[in-house]
Order: sequence, then C-alpha cells, then structure tokens
Amino acid sequence: MSIDFGFLIDACLEHFGTSMIYTRSGPGGVPTAVSGILTDTRKEASLMGAGFSGFDAVIPNTRIEMRSDALGFTPAEGDLITVDGTNYRVRSAFDDGFGSIIIVVDLQHG
Repeated sequence: MSIDFGFLIDACLEHFGTSMIYTRSGPGGVPTAVSGILTDTRKEASLMGAGFSGFDAVIPNTRIEMRSDALGFTPAEGDLITVDGTNYRVRSAFDDGFGSIIIVVDLQHG
C-alpha cells in the first residue's frame, strides 16, 4: 500500500496553514500569495560547558513548510516571506522528498 503524501500535505495545510506573501529578492520579485505552515520554535544550546562557567544560548529555529509546487521555483536565500504583517528572510530551503519544501527563515527586523 502506498501513502498519498500530497493528500496528507493538503490536509495539514488546510488545518494548520496560513496565508503568506512570497516575494523573490532582486529584480522582478512579484509578490505571490501562498499557503504555508509557520513553525516558530527555539533551541537551547550550552556552549563551552553548561552552568556557571559555560554560556547558555537560545537559538531561533523558525521554519515555513509549503507544497514543493506552490511557487513554481525554488526558494532562494534573501527572498522575503510576509506572514500576518511580519517579514521573514529566507536563509535556506530544502525539499523533503515527499512533496513539501522546508524553508528556514530569519525574522526581518526594521
């Protein structure tokens, strides 16, 4: 039995997705409306040993997931994604092999 990942992706986008505007960086960057799932988490890391003598850090790990064919092109570093008035810059993107693309983004300040 094979699994229809496209069906699963569509179901997740329908229930958890939000509207976004994707704009390519550089000339000809036309804003495109897409649906995606924004996941804003944090990772904790201890550098140079934990505790009193070490340095603890909290690292943002913000990702957006959408269908691989939603844009018609591969997301590139520096592209802009706007979600509910908040801007994010694409840091990297990779295809998960099951019909989704995972886009790692950074919050755009100012």
